[in-house]
Amino acid sequence: KDCCNGFVISGSGVYAIVHDETLQYYIGSTKDLKRRRRDHLRLLRLGRHHSSYLQRTWSKYGEGCFTFHVVEITTESQREEREIEERRVGKECLRLCR
Repeated sequence: KDCCNGFVISGSGVYAIVHDETLQYYIGSTKDLKRRRRDHLRLLRLGRHHSSYLQRTWSKYGEGCFTFHVVEITTESQREEREIEERRVGKECLRLCR
C-alpha cells in the first residue's frame, strides 16, 4: 500500500515504510521516490533487504501490513537534512531501522 492510493509522487523527498499495527517505521530519503519505493518492495519481496529488522518484520507480518508514506517532498539540497530531522523527531519509532 502507499499513502497516495496507488499514485507515487516522483521527485526528491523523505519517505517512511510504516508497519500499520505498531506504527514502527523505516525512514529514508531519495532523489527518486517512485524508484526507491519500487526498489524497497523488490528487495523485501525477495527477502534480501539491507535492513534485517525490517526484512524480518515484513516476512513475519506480510506486505499487507505495511504502507509507504511520502513524509516530505524536498529539493535535492534539502533531502538529507530533512531525513536527519525526521529521524531525530521520531527516534522512539525507529526500531525498524536497526
